[in-house]
Amino acid sequence: MKARHPSALICACLAVALGSPAALLAQTRLSYEGNVGTTNPHPNPGFQSFGEGIARGDFDGNGVDDLVILESTNSRMRVMRGQAWTVGTGSIVIKFISASVDTPGHNGRVATGDFDGDGSDEIALGYPAQGFNGLSEVGKVSILRRAPNGTWATQATIRIGTDGYAGSSPLENDSLGNALASGDFDDDGYDDLAMGADGRTVSGQARAGSVLVAYGSASGLGPARSMLWNRFSSDVGAGVEANDDFGATLAVADFTGDGPDDIVIGVTSARCPNDERGGSVIILRGSAGGLTSTNSRAYFAGVDGTPGTCAEGNRFGRSLATGRFNDDARPDLAIGSQGTPEERGNVTVLASGTTGPGPNSSRYFRGSDLPTPLTGAGSSAIGYVLAAGRLRGTGTLDSLVMGVPYDDVNGVGDAGSTWVIHPAASGSGLSLTGVERWVQDSRLALEPMGTAFGDRFGSSLAVGDFNGDGRHDLAVGAVYRGEPETHSGAVQFVYQSEFIFSDGFD
Repeated sequence: MKARHPSALICACLAVALGSPAALLAQTRLSYEGNVGTTNPHPNPGFQSFGEGIARGDFDGNGVDDLVILESTNSRMRVMRGQAWTVGTGSIVIKFISASVDTPGHNGRVATGDFDGDGSDEIALGYPAQGFNGLSEVGKVSILRRAPNGTWATQATIRIGTDGYAGSSPLENDSLGNALASGDFDDDGYDDLAMGADGRTVSGQARAGSVLVAYGSASGLGPARSMLWNRFSSDVGAGVEANDDFGATLAVADFTGDGPDDIVIGVTSARCPNDERGGSVIILRGSAGGLTSTNSRAYFAGVDGTPGTCAEGNRFGRSLATGRFNDDARPDLAIGSQGTPEERGNVTVLASGTTGPGPNSSRYFRGSDLPTPLTGAGSSAIGYVLAAGRLRGTGTLDSLVMGVPYDDVNGVGDAGSTWVIHPAASGSGLSLTGVERWVQDSRLALEPMGTAFGDRFGSSLAVGDFNGDGRHDLAVGAVYRGEPETHSGAVQFVYQSEFIFSDGFD
């Protein structure tokens, strides 16, 4: 989806803006005005982790962004179609038209894209745990399309090595669909789909991992020109090793501005040049013929000018996001890592040049750099989940969103927090000046008694214009909302508006 940036309860959120300069406060930004939250609407919602997977798209072609929400029950999804309305009108408006839809299965993995070029997005569901022909965890990806009458049907079912798709045959533990990302890799106007299979055995090496790419057309995704990539075929001078997890994460952007989108592949357990398994990120270039290994590039933390340290268990690439964080007109790349316990995770942001992302003008954010310290278990770390979008005004630069679902908030364990880092006013890149921390408190109708144990607010993220006012908004999953009694899950919408509150927190 290139060139598109990326029954309800009335509720509010607490935003803490730290060090915000007056110039930034004069702009529109996220606020609690008009917020809505949706809890799990299904019968018997207990222990279903509503919000486990969320993705933005426009499924009805009305120009207002919609949201698809998944839970741990793998036979259904919730589709919330956004409607045009104005924040601060003071009247009751229909903010979403929602429906539950039966699915052919998923494991909370979801992406969207206009694979048939009809102006409306389809939904791709990853089901990496599904068996096939007596083999366990082969995985599949299903493409669902909404008809004009509002019904949903499966447009395609994709497995490695079947029905003409690339690969010799499905293998046990392929786990196809563990990660999904869409983009136009050949610049033909149809979105294409990249599908992680991080458990696939390659050249006898278990869990070396692969990525299957299928191309869009007027009839949707199909096997023509599909290709199965692995660490060896990506041509970055690295052999295939067991447990590399090539394809654990995926992201898409046109880093060089040449038209076709490029793909970012997380290889979260790759061996570094220092022999530690700290992880790697590989970029394959798009071209008129589709993805190519020509000029592909691998990145390691602490190598060739990339910030950080290539340490065992760092999991460089555990999360990925792309956005235009500076004013050079090219998307940049944000890479999340586990980091050390002292760091509380880290995020490396590589600015793009004429040849793509590189260490020049890079940024390196550690959890320990944030104005409010992260607390809780070792998994309380930035870089757990990332997203990007224009969350400060209607300009052209993106903010970076970091979900920290295991953060303890005011002593409440695993309540979770979500941080928003904005671009500097100079356009030079992201800056911790004016960073926002969002947590749930008693103003949030989802938690009227205050921040709750185990909500894991920030466990999933999506950015989109959900009310059609030209400003990006933020959707945040709290997948264990209701813990310990039910953890049925919830999703919070935070809208951007001119209603900037001032009550001691700004």
